[in-house]
Amino acid sequence: MESSDRLAITSLIVAGCGVFIALCALGLSVYMGLLQKNNYEISVQPYITLVPTVEPGKNEYGFYLYNAGMGKGYVENVEYFLNGRKIEGDNSSALVQVVSYFGFNKDCFAYGNPRKGDSLSLDEMNILLTLGTGVSSLSQCKSTYEEFFKVLSAKHNAFTVKLKYRSIYNISYLYDSSDNSQKKL
Repeated sequence: MESSDRLAITSLIVAGCGVFIALCALGLSVYMGLLQKNNYEISVQPYITLVPTVEPGKNEYGFYLYNAGMGKGYVENVEYFLNGRKIEGDNSSALVQVVSYFGFNKDCFAYGNPRKGDSLSLDEMNILLTLGTGVSSLSQCKSTYEEFFKVLSAKHNAFTVKLKYRSIYNISYLYDSSDNSQKKL
């Protein structure tokens, strides 16, 4: 009788150890799955910024949206500000107001129009507000052309953009050009 009690206790201990090891393996598997999901989300995270650009070789003079992240970003909302005050209106009319604020000729510019759902691809300069092609040779745009360089070169710009966008995993981010920051929402 004593040996059968000892055998039952030993079996119970072995079974308990097996359950404990199985629970540890299950916990580790769940943890590794969460880490893998986090890794996938980070590996396709977009990082969209507003880039003031002066590049005569490519005829790029203006403000461009640039995705320096690892995956496409999808626009949800764009807001424009002048000296901290929000500009009301759709994208195009808001950008015309920005041009008017600086006293520039609105006919000298090309305007981007990022709409909800538009994707911003990797390593591509997407026009937001830029001098139109060939305006440097137009007499009515000469002063605009020269003054726009000063605006682009300014350390602290009166023009700022807040862009809300999402990744392919539907994680939303908010980019603020005033401090060049991205926040996960």
